[in-house]
Amino acid sequence: VEDIAIAMVGDSGKTDRQVGKLPSYLEFVRNPNLPNWARKLRSSSFIYTLGFNVSSAAVNMSTLPMVVGPLLSGKFGGAKATSAMTRATNMYMQSFGDVTREGINEKGKLGDVNEVGGFSYTNKEGGPLGHLIERFKATGLDTRTISAENADYENPAAPTLNKIAYVSSFIFNHSERAIRQITAASSYILEVEKAYASANKGKPAKKIKDMTSAELNQFGPEAAIVATNFMEYANSSALLATAPRWAQTGPGAIIYQFKRFPAQILYMQMRMLGAITRQAKGAKRTPEQIEEDRALRNAFIYMNVTGGALVGVKGIPFYGLAAMIANMFLGEDEDDANTIVAKTIGDGYFYGAVAKYFGTDVTDRVALTNLMIRDKGNYRPESTTEHLLESYGGPTVGIGMRLIENGYRLFVDDDPRNNQRAWEAILPTAFANFKKAARYSAEGYETTRGDSIVGDVTVGDAIRQAAGFNPAKFRAAQDKLARDRRVSNGIKAMRTGLLDRFAFAHNNGDGAGKKQVIEEIQAFNKKHRNVAIKSENLTQSLKARARGSAIAERLGGNVAERRFIQSLLESRRQYGEEL
Repeated sequence: VEDIAIAMVGDSGKTDRQVGKLPSYLEFVRNPNLPNWARKLRSSSFIYTLGFNVSSAAVNMSTLPMVVGPLLSGKFGGAKATSAMTRATNMYMQSFGDVTREGINEKGKLGDVNEVGGFSYTNKEGGPLGHLIERFKATGLDTRTISAENADYENPAAPTLNKIAYVSSFIFNHSERAIRQITAASSYILEVEKAYASANKGKPAKKIKDMTSAELNQFGPEAAIVATNFMEYANSSALLATAPRWAQTGPGAIIYQFKRFPAQILYMQMRMLGAITRQAKGAKRTPEQIEEDRALRNAFIYMNVTGGALVGVKGIPFYGLAAMIANMFLGEDEDDANTIVAKTIGDGYFYGAVAKYFGTDVTDRVALTNLMIRDKGNYRPESTTEHLLESYGGPTVGIGMRLIENGYRLFVDDDPRNNQRAWEAILPTAFANFKKAARYSAEGYETTRGDSIVGDVTVGDAIRQAAGFNPAKFRAAQDKLARDRRVSNGIKAMRTGLLDRFAFAHNNGDGAGKKQVIEEIQAFNKKHRNVAIKSENLTQSLKARARGSAIAERLGGNVAERRFIQSLLESRRQYGEEL
């Protein structure tokens, strides 16, 4: 009580010093405003990445089969959950129509206003979902979405940006509204039907559409509360007030943008693992806890099956963690964990049914693993620092780095081959997709040097890319190319390192070190016979290093090519007398 009193009547100086505690959260709830610069950057980042992007809205719908479905199946069973979700979806698709709301009417007076309401259960009143509709209207949860909060198109300090954000987020925002409403309706249907069955044991089960008003009034109100709570749990809360306290600051909101829903999925998965652990240990629990753990365990099984079937290994929770641990024991000169798995089970199972049957790659975009930081796979960034900044700095930082890098490539670098790809990286994602599609149609899928990766680019591939869906065959070919480059570079680096270490031990008279390196060279030769280090290679390496040392001595440490020696010496003579 004291904490609440301090938060509601105390000043921000007191409450903000208690970061992570109840007063700190309530202070933000009382005044949930971010700095205007942060709001503008978040809106811009949303427009740049998800604005006008049809594929992102479509991919967003995967939440229903991959997250909501498993959670409901774990509690009620797969058949009942599928039936309820199907019925909820059908009712949602039939909800399009006019809606009556309070506002300024044609006569200029306050009253009922009729307008097109789009898709929403709240367009109609009563019916099987009547109590859920009432709760939606009472809480405003029918229209609250994370995408609207991220786009922040109600910021009065940026009217132009608001309009762009509103228009660009329209499809994505409404796809999330559909997900949230269908989630709540599915849960509501199942809760009402379960409550009816419990109250009428021995009688046949009854579908919600066949229930009387009295029966709906009996079971509906409680089911509506459970359903909206489940909606917030399964889809994450749409309010920034529920984010970690550090994410309610300007910099934190920038870093945490787009991370709230992945963080919520990770939280669910950790709860599932906790339930499985308690069951395995036979921990003492109440009947309610036993039932909850059973539902979580089953949900974890359904989530693995559904995710694995749709998007392959990336749809399996914690697969990324297992692959990361395995890669710790694998060298740069051999296959990584992903490659080993892909070669073992085949591309069809590795990338999943969506890639195999629809030719579309969505593995990383709907993955149930690597939720907070995307797996870089076989790609090796040129700068570790820049990679860490881009991975952990949030979308705004990543976009800024893209603009700087590709602005340099476009306006400073003289290589004309970079121009087209630089424009693709600079443009907002939705427009860059169209430019990529045009390039693929004209040139095929090529490396930056102009070498073909996938020669045959069909019209369907171009259309997929224009819509924002990377063709699956492009992804598979790029993954194989990245693996081959990494392994080739790894072998080269290992070979060069062995030669350097041998020369260092030889030149410093380290007999024991020299013996150890020779043993490692023998192991290297056995593993990589095509690039084996022979005795003449060692001799040539020592001679080359001796020549390099002689040149470095003349040029003050610079091991330059012979053709530059005279010009460099002449340059040094021009300095005059040395210190």
